[in-house]
Amino acid sequence: MGKTEDFSEEDRIKVLLWCDRHCCLCGKECGTIIEIHHIEQKGENLSDIDNAIPLCRNCHGKIESYDPKHPVGTSDKIKEIKARRDQIYDKYTRHLVPPLVFYLTPRLGDRRSPQIRLPKVGFVIENHGLFLPTKIKVNI
Repeated sequence: MGKTEDFSEEDRIKVLLWCDRHCCLCGKECGTIIEIHHIEQKGENLSDIDNAIPLCRNCHGKIESYDPKHPVGTSDKIKEIKARRDQIYDKYTRHLVPPLVFYLTPRLGDRRSPQIRLPKVGFVIENHGLFLPTKIKVNI
């Protein structure tokens, strides 16, 4: 089983900043009482940052004590755990990335410039993240 020390100091700081020291399962604010769990316990990439999830002691104990041979309730699947972690990361980091605003205009430069005729234009914007699917298609 992996240990927290397997993650580099740089990666540990990143995940703690990304979650703002909140548990990535229950969402509780943990302050300094937070632990970094290995999502996958076996394999080659144990110390990869994508395998890290910050947890409060309560959630860490619950996730560590799950026994697939004697399941009670449902186990947290790896994809579900990573998706929940990414929701918490997004909640505490979305303010760091300004929204993207763009537009097409039939004018060159400012509003006083003469209009130009645009050719038929189309573009597609897609969200390939783990969050709500987004797809926009515009044909002009």
